[in-house]
Amino acid sequence: MSLLTYAEEVSVEETQRGEQAEEVSVEETQRGEQAEEVSVEETQRGEQAEEVSVEETQRGQQAEEVSVEETQRGEQAEEVSVEETQRGEQAEEVSVEETQRGEQAEEVSVEETQRGEQAEEVSVEETQRGEQAEEVSVEETQRGEQAEEVSVEETQRGGKEKRSFAAGRQIMWISRLSLRLSHACRHGDQRSIATLVSGNKIAKQVKQRLALQVDQIQDQFSGIRPGLVVLQVGDRDDSNLYISSKLKAAAEIGINAKHIRLPSTTCQEEVLRSVLSLNADTEVHGVIVQLPLDSVEPIDQELITNAVSPLKDVDGLSCVNAGRLSRGELRDCFLPCTPQGCMELIQSTGVSIAGKRAVVIGRSKIVGAPMHDLLLWSHATVTVCHSRTQDLPEEVSRADVLVVGMGRAEMIRGEWIKEGAVVIDCGINHIPDASRPGGKRVVGDVHFASANQRAGFLTPVPGGVGPMTVAMLMQNTVISAKRILQN
Repeated sequence: MSLLTYAEEVSVEETQRGEQAEEVSVEETQRGEQAEEVSVEETQRGEQAEEVSVEETQRGQQAEEVSVEETQRGEQAEEVSVEETQRGEQAEEVSVEETQRGEQAEEVSVEETQRGEQAEEVSVEETQRGEQAEEVSVEETQRGEQAEEVSVEETQRGGKEKRSFAAGRQIMWISRLSLRLSHACRHGDQRSIATLVSGNKIAKQVKQRLALQVDQIQDQFSGIRPGLVVLQVGDRDDSNLYISSKLKAAAEIGINAKHIRLPSTTCQEEVLRSVLSLNADTEVHGVIVQLPLDSVEPIDQELITNAVSPLKDVDGLSCVNAGRLSRGELRDCFLPCTPQGCMELIQSTGVSIAGKRAVVIGRSKIVGAPMHDLLLWSHATVTVCHSRTQDLPEEVSRADVLVVGMGRAEMIRGEWIKEGAVVIDCGINHIPDASRPGGKRVVGDVHFASANQRAGFLTPVPGGVGPMTVAMLMQNTVISAKRILQN
């Protein structure tokens, strides 16, 4: 082969290789263009995604701006509310200060009331000097008493039953008028001191009325007087004190009252025999088992209480009388004395119970439970609070009528009480007081000083519910005697 031919062949091969390389280059260029197109598409997608992200960011910023504005508005509203609250508190503080400055003399009167019946009478006299309407009420009361004396004389001459009933109604009417005028005068001069509801005063009126009825019974049934027996086991000092007050009240009215004291060694069977013997005694119209039964022997208190005849159960504690009360059969049972006395005190204020919201604190069988029933059958909406009640101040604040019998000294604070409420304090507690001769004083379950600034009507302790309890016991005894003798 010649050199020329060899060179040509080499040139042809190189040309083919160049063409192949060119084809490869074209393919790579196409692939690059495709990759570039893909990159452009991804870039566009990224830009679109970025635009969406920007829009969402803007929306989020707008929402945040709205939230900030609402927060600012809320803070402004809260600042306004705080300012108004502060202004209200300042106004209330000013009002309290002015009330306290203007009523120093009345605070002295309240303190004297708590010391006893004598100080309460002094307080009433001082209040009467400053209130013309109460002076009118006192004059009317005196006229009523004179009319009652005349009525008693005329009754003894032959018109006893009709005259005594009229006199009793007149006394109660004058008493309620006095309370209403007193309450109106206090509100008329914009003072917040409560009107005191004196159990001593109302109990005295009840006993006067009962004394006339006892005289009628003696005339009608050949000298027979209502008979009451108090049965005691043991010799507790507190029981002796209560019994002596009952015997004293009975003597004032003309009831033939006896006290039977059994020794502390008495067993249950002996107590039961004594109760059954009194049930059968025709001269006994009322039987009281003084509680607690102070015996070294085990005695079932419920068994003894329920052994008393329902016809002579003037304490109203037997299951028969309690059951009738719970069913609303008020005319066919004896009402427990303390709740019945509370109802008399409430009624003396002139405040209607029907439709009112009443709250009873305590659920004992002697006070709380029957108090609920009496208020319920007087058409009140009744709530009973006890040791498991969750928010006691809230419940108290709703009460138009509040009856407290929980046995805890000054537990109920005045700031809990609804303004203008009727507050009946059944508590009797002793707290230390170095200024008193015995080193202690008697207080109720309600903090008197603070409640006196909120309540419309308030019973003092002592001198409130206590005297009414004894008066209602006497009333039940007279009722029992009438029923038994007439049948």
